[in-house]
Amino acid sequence: MSEERPKIPSLLKREVRQKCKFGCVMCGNPICDVDHIDNYADVQEHDLDNLTLLCTMHHRQKTNKILSPEIVRERTNNIRHMRGGMPDINFPECHLILGNNIIKSIIGNCFEVQGKDFLRINYDNEAEQVVINAAFYNREENIIFSIEDNIYSTSDDSWDVELVGNRIIFREAPNKVLLTITLDGIKNLIIVKGKLYINDMYYLEINDKGIQCHGYTLMDNCQIEVCETGIMIASAAVLDKIGGNVRGGRHKNGYSAYSRIGFEIDFERIEGIFTRFPKGKD
Repeated sequence: MSEERPKIPSLLKREVRQKCKFGCVMCGNPICDVDHIDNYADVQEHDLDNLTLLCTMHHRQKTNKILSPEIVRERTNNIRHMRGGMPDINFPECHLILGNNIIKSIIGNCFEVQGKDFLRINYDNEAEQVVINAAFYNREENIIFSIEDNIYSTSDDSWDVELVGNRIIFREAPNKVLLTITLDGIKNLIIVKGKLYINDMYYLEINDKGIQCHGYTLMDNCQIEVCETGIMIASAAVLDKIGGNVRGGRHKNGYSAYSRIGFEIDFERIEGIFTRFPKGKD
């Protein structure tokens, strides 16, 4: 009986995904498998230089010898797709869910922190669909994932990115999920959970308890509709100058509509939490 073929280690799979820009090397499709360029039966090892990503169609073509290993190797060594294989979106409208908070029917900034537009929505009247622009950062303040006019792209600064169903999973270390973004084209939803870095010192946690900072809840089960800006986190001086609607250090079961800004949060509260409780809430 032949020995069982060993599994490809998870860390090696991550290196392959990163090397191949998180998509099939032939077409960029994010739904793909790790494949040996030269057959495993011939090489009897899992080597990074001999591993690539292929979608189902191109994997089948290679197996049936329609696609040669030489072409696959050339494409693996010269990645041409720049978008990381992420799909475009085509939503007639869009709602954003941050943990358990929902932002509906916003045309403008959905979520702004210290002048950074994490997510902005505009509407294209001619195409009759929303146009989404967004940026998410790592600890070093490098963009790891962005949406530019509904086109998604990943960055080489991503430690690992994996598409599972309609969920995009970003990891910052082994078994350490940084962020998940779910795209629901049926319900027209973008669902964000995970850690949002503001800068190299401060971050927000988006989870089932809402928007938290170091374990302290800032927003819990709130709803925003038809506001120019959904949530703005900024200094008190900036908020005083702009003027908005509901300001505070903590919002629970709140509702805001038809206002310039749905909810405001003083950035000084976030700084204070990290200063007073550097290890987080007990």
